[in-house]
Amino acid sequence: MPDHDFPVCAVCGTQHSVDAVDAGVGADGQRIVACLGQCADQLPCPVCGVTPAATQPVGSGVVHDPSLPSPWERLCALAREADIEVCQLAPELSDHDVAGAVAINCDDNAGPPGLVALAEGLDDDTRTDVLAFGIAMFTTEHEQPPGDPVITFGIRRHRLPAAPSGVGHLAWHMLRTCGRLTSSATFDVVPLTHLLDRHDTDRRTSGGDP
Repeated sequence: MPDHDFPVCAVCGTQHSVDAVDAGVGADGQRIVACLGQCADQLPCPVCGVTPAATQPVGSGVVHDPSLPSPWERLCALAREADIEVCQLAPELSDHDVAGAVAINCDDNAGPPGLVALAEGLDDDTRTDVLAFGIAMFTTEHEQPPGDPVITFGIRRHRLPAAPSGVGHLAWHMLRTCGRLTSSATFDVVPLTHLLDRHDTDRRTSGGDP
């Protein structure tokens, strides 16, 4: 007999107590939930109203690949299919405040789109969320700097409140599709030149090489 304390997926009818996405309240006042993953992708987001299955990013087939058991692995596969490199952040930019960096190539004729670099020492959840945020940054329009086709941003470790739109909300959608639920996938962003300037100042202050 079904346990009425546990929700039933609105798409496939499976009853479960975990790994369910809350899709809001229906017209009948009942809570709507769906299995995390493909079922949830069939329901509109309770915040923006977009159905994830209708707006899957490039390489979307990998996000439900059973050979990729974790959201991190699915996001890495998604990045590879979009030709976005995932690498380690340079040591001189890694500190307690910086989670990662993004380099975006604005010239479609000048090589791959860019890269997402992640700091060492991040826990698995933060690393996954920062990667999703970094990949999502490639979907927005950026003003190309004069004489340089590459735009760079630093991603701070400080997590901001969940965004109802924009890069943070898209990152939240990507994570949900890849099998991870998080309260917020929105992070503070700073131009990478600020980080480099701060590094140079700290190095001079500590007596390092100019």
